Amino acid sequence: MNVLRFNSFIAALTLLAVAPSAGQADEASGDAMARAAQKFLDGLAADQKEKAAFAFDAEERFNWQFMRDRPETKRFKGLPLKDMNAEQKKAAIELLATATSTAGRDLVTTMMSLESLVPKGKDGEKGAAIRDPEWYFFAVFGKPAAKGDWGWRLQGHHLSLNFTLRDGKVISTTPAFTGAEPAEVKDGPRKGTRPFADADELGNKMFRALDDDQRKAALVAETFPRYRGADKKLAAVEPLGLAAAKMNDKQRDILVELLNSYMNRYPADVAKAEMAAAKAAQIEKIHFAFVGDPTQKRAYRIHGPTLLIEFSNE
Repeated sequence: MNVLRFNSFIAALTLLAVAPSAGQADEASGDAMARAAQKFLDGLAADQKEKAAFAFDAEERFNWQFMRDRPETKRFKGLPLKDMNAEQKKAAIELLATATSTAGRDLVTTMMSLESLVPKGKDGEKGAAIRDPEWYFFAVFGKPAAKGDWGWRLQGHHLSLNFTLRDGKVISTTPAFTGAEPAEVKDGPRKGTRPFADADELGNKMFRALDDDQRKAALVAETFPRYRGADKKLAAVEPLGLAAAKMNDKQRDILVELLNSYMNRYPADVAKAEMAAAKAAQIEKIHFAFVGDPTQKRAYRIHGPTLLIEFSNE
C-alpha cells in the first residue's frame, strides 16, 4: 500500500515491517492488546458483537479503507463509537491505547476530533453525517488470545489502523493510514493545531540538509502514485531518490530521527523492534525521495528493505 494524496490536507501513510514485540513496561503489547480486545468484546451486547467480531480468515480483514463513508456505500464495517455507550467507548479507547504510544494515541484522537471542524456543507447535504468524530469503527478478527492468530482494526475517514498478532506477538501494523483535515487549524479555540507537524518539519529538515547534488538525486519529477483503500497488494517497485549510503553521518542521523517520528507512534516495544529490523537490513539501503518544495506543496517517501513510508502535504 501507499499513500493517497489530497489537495487540501495532510495525509501520511506508514507501512512498516514489524518484528515481534519485546515488552512494554510490565506487559508486552501483544498481551495488552489481547486483554483489551477481549474486554471490549465482553462489554458488547449480542447485536453489537455481531457487527464488531469477525472470523480471522474473513475477507473483511483485508478491506482497509480511509475514504468518506456515505450511508449508501456503507464502506466501513465494524462497530462505530457512535453506537457505543460510555463504558464501551472507554474500552474501545483502552484498546487503542495498547497499540499506540501516548503521542500516537493523541495523534489519532486529534485526527478524529478534527472531523467536527469541517464545514457541514462541504460534502453536500450529507456532510454532517460523514464528518462525525464518532464515525470510527472497531473490529476484532478471531479470538484475542496468547496463542494462535487474531487481529483488530480501527477505521474511519482519513484513518485505518490494522494489527495482526500471532502467539501473543504483534507481527504486523499494516496497512496504516493517517490523515487530517484541516492540516492546520487557522482560527477558533484550537488555532495552531497541526497533527503532523513533526513529520512535515522533519521531512523538510531532511531535504534541506542535502547538498545540491544530493537534492538532484532525491527530487522526483512526478508525484508518487495514488492508491486507494482496499488495494490489497503493493506492486514491487524500485526505491526512488537518494540512498542513505550516499549521505553523511549527520544526514543519516536526521533520517533516523524522521523514521523514529513514525515508529514512536507505536508502543515502545513495537517501535524498538521495527527500528531494529530497519537497522538489521542496513540503514544505508533506505532511500529518501522528495516531491515539490519545502515551502509549498510537497511529499516525500522513505523506502527500505523493511519499510515504506509516504507523506503528503499537497
